[in-house]
Amino acid sequence: MNISSFPVLAGRNMAISLASLAPCGIILPHIHPRADKTIYMVEGSITTVGFIVENRGQFTVNNITVGEATIIPRAAIHFSQNPTCLPSVQLNFYNNEDPGLLTLGLNLFRLPSSVIQTAFGLDDDDDDDYVEVKSNIPGWPLYQ
Repeated sequence: MNISSFPVLAGRNMAISLASLAPCGIILPHIHPRADKTIYMVEGSITTVGFIVENRGQFTVNNITVGEATIIPRAAIHFSQNPTCLPSVQLNFYNNEDPGLLTLGLNLFRLPSSVIQTAFGLDDDDDDDYVEVKSNIPGWPLYQ
């Protein structure tokens, strides 16, 4: 829920979402540019949450179980993964009524191909690899 789907949140500086992860499901790397995120595990056996705050920053990973929570700082690249054979449910709380969402894989390939190829050290001989990778990027951050 955010201000668009639940207008009563207006002026309250918060949003809430529910994520249901299938067995072995993952919420792909993404950022929320305007909010910190608290993930609270409601159901399942374990959820792996990882994030990076900045270039050369430490990669942090937390494994949370039912009744536990973790915090992702604003604009940190992060993911959630269900490494088990059981469904997993998490509640997500944001400290902004419009936290925003930017999925990295999906949006990275919206940049000019020459920029992406340079960033990943590819040359013209790698065009087929570039096209294949781009065509396999999921269109939404929840991948199951």
